[in-house]
Amino acid sequence: MKKIILFLFTICITAMLSAQPFTLNPNIVAAELKLEEHFPKDASEADGRISINAITQQVDTTYYFVSGVSIYAPTHVLLNSEEDSSDLQISLFKENWIDEMKKGEVNAKQAWDNTFKTEGDFGIRIITNKKPCNYLLTVFTGNEISFDLPTVFSNKKDAKKNIIGSDGLNLKWIIIIGIVLIVFIFLLLKLKKMKKNSTPILMIVLFATPNVTIAQDEPGITSRVNTFMQREVSNDQRSAVENRIGQLNTVITSGGSAYEAWNTLTTLNPGECTPDFTTTPQAMMPSTCQGDSECSECFTKAARELNFIRRQLARLNCIYNNTKTFTAAALSFGDNVSGIHGMMGLAWQSERPSILQSMESMKNTCKQKYVDMMGSLERALKSIDGCEKRYGLPDWYQRFGFIYFEFMKEKYKIVD
Repeated sequence: MKKIILFLFTICITAMLSAQPFTLNPNIVAAELKLEEHFPKDASEADGRISINAITQQVDTTYYFVSGVSIYAPTHVLLNSEEDSSDLQISLFKENWIDEMKKGEVNAKQAWDNTFKTEGDFGIRIITNKKPCNYLLTVFTGNEISFDLPTVFSNKKDAKKNIIGSDGLNLKWIIIIGIVLIVFIFLLLKLKKMKKNSTPILMIVLFATPNVTIAQDEPGITSRVNTFMQREVSNDQRSAVENRIGQLNTVITSGGSAYEAWNTLTTLNPGECTPDFTTTPQAMMPSTCQGDSECSECFTKAARELNFIRRQLARLNCIYNNTKTFTAAALSFGDNVSGIHGMMGLAWQSERPSILQSMESMKNTCKQKYVDMMGSLERALKSIDGCEKRYGLPDWYQRFGFIYFEFMKEKYKIVD
């Protein structure tokens, strides 16, 4: 199931707009920094993807972009100067080549780095006052951080405390109902002796009776002629960069949970959508099966599948919303600029329909993936229902799982 969902995600991301920073300026031609799998020394598995580039810049300004970054992975950008008299300015961009998201300066043989999370593409601009200028530009994006999502389940004690379930009425409700019955009988006996004021007494009985209901807890690089030259990266340079990346990763993973580590990472664009895993109290699902030794294996497997779908639904929602925001910004920018500059206006007339068509295709693709994922979510909830039927609460899906399904359906629906 997971492989199928990830395959669908690949299709959806491929259908996205080319999300490198938007521009109508023909002088801005960005080169792609291609990410390759990175294997730490003596490691059999990659810890992420990297692009290390030793560059000799031959003009004032150069532009680069990086593709295919996941919001669940930490991304590091590093700039190391190789000149004693260098004067470099670096800026990172998301939606266009005008609004700087992050920036820094590197003088002499210094270094600059920044860590963030983002989805899709982002741009890098390097400006130098000294030409030619030698520097090392590195982008590293780690593997997706594996973390436990905030639970959507009440624990076993809460479930028994707050539900009139298959075990019958709990002690609290027995006492309340017992008191109500005693009061009711007492008032009924009084009523027989009193012919007057019967209506007020009956109203007292009715309004004093509690409404008993079922409660619910809530490396490579594409070169540009005459702008920069790629040089071979030395072993010492590579080793220094990898050591620095290791230090940055240690800061992210040290202390706290993996979820806290990921959650504290800032997005490249402060307005960028980031996956939200909060659940309203009304949609929380009680479970007597969670943590119970008899059904632990059954419940754990089903809950793991549920959390996988939660991660992917949240990511799909952000991919769509970020792309919609990017498209709106591009259309606004193009409409404004085209009325000022004649040549850009002509270019915009051919570019605008293409952007609208790409967005429509993206929307239709994401809607279909949303439908597929909601089906997977329902199956995961039904698996939990099967565990509860055997070991815990009967009719669990009809009573609790369905409410959560409807909550998720509304929360992550693709809105035009």
